[in-house]
Amino acid sequence: MGNQMDSADPRSADAALNRSTLPTARRTRLRRGLWAIVVIVLLFYLVAGYLGCSDMFGDHPRWRGMNRGPADFGLRSETVSFQSMDGIPLKAWWLPASGVSRGAIIIAHGIDHTRQVMLPRAAFLVRGGYDTVLIDLRGHGESGGNVSSPGFS
Repeated sequence: MGNQMDSADPRSADAALNRSTLPTARRTRLRRGLWAIVVIVLLFYLVAGYLGCSDMFGDHPRWRGMNRGPADFGLRSETVSFQSMDGIPLKAWWLPASGVSRGAIIIAHGIDHTRQVMLPRAAFLVRGGYDTVLIDLRGHGESGGNVSSPGFS
């Protein structure tokens, strides 16, 4: 009888308590780990998003420089201007087709550039018979504004 464990033995109560709380402790650690991963991923995307978009705001000199024009490519041109829907003045070059026009094409540059970087493509199109418009997007080249965004701003 001395070797049998009594149900009132404190060691057996501790063992039973540990078995019942062990899954709860694991679940708690699992939840905390998952929340930590979610927070880390969100912080990564917030920092990456900020760093990726920070150049879209402000007036950057590299967005404004113009050192060549249509005449450098042997093209006739006319500078045209118009306003965006929110009143920002935009500038463009109208490059008429050599010969009879087969249609009109509007070319826009990417961020960190001006319409001048699209002149080689425009020369190809103009010589192929297409009227071409090269536009400076807002905050670039000779266009107004100081914010560049992929959507409504």
